[in-house]
Amino acid sequence: MFLSVRELEIRPLRFEVSYPVGDFVFDQPGRPGGVLQSEPVTVVGTGELESSIGDIRVRGHVKTVLVTECVKCLETAAIHVDSDFDLMYLPEGTEPQGREVEINDKEAEVGFYQGHGLALRGVIEELLMLAVPMRPVCKEDCCGLCPVCGVNRNETECNCQTPVMDARWSGLDALKIK
Repeated sequence: MFLSVRELEIRPLRFEVSYPVGDFVFDQPGRPGGVLQSEPVTVVGTGELESSIGDIRVRGHVKTVLVTECVKCLETAAIHVDSDFDLMYLPEGTEPQGREVEINDKEAEVGFYQGHGLALRGVIEELLMLAVPMRPVCKEDCCGLCPVCGVNRNETECNCQTPVMDARWSGLDALKIK
């Protein structure tokens, strides 16, 4: 869906969009599987023109489930996205040029668009990527993989003894303050 400035000049646009499973795939460095969409993305909201220079405000609600790899055990980690959003987009070229400007928290959440409007898909893509945690886990109490034998500690207990300290660091023991 495209939020056209011309249409928004007449009236706010209400939207209700659903993107099918597999429509969004995000590659992430260090994660071979990336982030996949496992449920349809449903988005409802409105787009409206906030000023005569073309400021577009997009408000609504997004809901879906994304999946990626757990950083501790490498099993599937589900990320439930169910949140409201309120975003402001300004036409590119309206930002101050050539001088330093102090901005407040509200202004830090402003985006920019090119041309005669804003593609809603780009907005949704950005919202979904920001919903993915830096270190996704399959469950809060994930035990991860054993660093010695590699077994998934969520499924099997192992009796491996993990070394308290790597021997390569033993030279630093002499530097301890007593």
